[in-house]
Amino acid sequence: MDEPINRLTEDNPDSRGDIQRFDSAERLIHWTTALLMILCIGSIVAIQIPSAMVFFGGRTILRIAHILTGILLPVPLWLGLVLSKNSKCLKKDLYSLGHFTKEDFKWIRYWGNNKTLKLKKFNGGQKANYSFISGSVVVMIITGLVMQSFNLLPLNLRIGATFTHKLFAILIVIVLIGHIFYAVGNPESLKSMITLKVSKKWATIHCKDWVVESEDDDMISD
Repeated sequence: MDEPINRLTEDNPDSRGDIQRFDSAERLIHWTTALLMILCIGSIVAIQIPSAMVFFGGRTILRIAHILTGILLPVPLWLGLVLSKNSKCLKKDLYSLGHFTKEDFKWIRYWGNNKTLKLKKFNGGQKANYSFISGSVVVMIITGLVMQSFNLLPLNLRIGATFTHKLFAILIVIVLIGHIFYAVGNPESLKSMITLKVSKKWATIHCKDWVVESEDDDMISD
């Protein structure tokens, strides 16, 4: 997926240097959640492969690992919100990711290929990805708990939960593969989740309106 490119800014002297995109709290939340997601998906995949199941200690251990990592998926974000009271980016970014504007739907409609788009910090595709994964985690936890209720809940409810759980599992894997391919194809964006910064040149091309807003905020704070 190609980002819209503003060629006029590529050789602009004012677009040199780096600009902070995330903070350390966001980086910790992102990579901790990613690790839990990998362990959650990997444990259930290993159960389907006899040799892998034996290697990792058997079905029971992998099943427990799958349940625990699944339940723990929201924990990094919750802890981040509680412990990172001084985070300048976290709450602001979460608010932005959770609120769609007409511009975001326009971005999704044209898949980012429209020169009239206002390029903010997060585009419509990134917001849609965040919303889907966040909602899916809630669905997976609820359906997983229903599946583990055994005889406490009606059979038809457990069958429905199993179907929903498997369906969302497939959708999550597809979305995550797309997310990984997009990140690998955009090394500057991927780097920002490691170094917390992007080059101002890249930011001016891919999210120029956010750059202007950031500079205005810095001027006000000074």
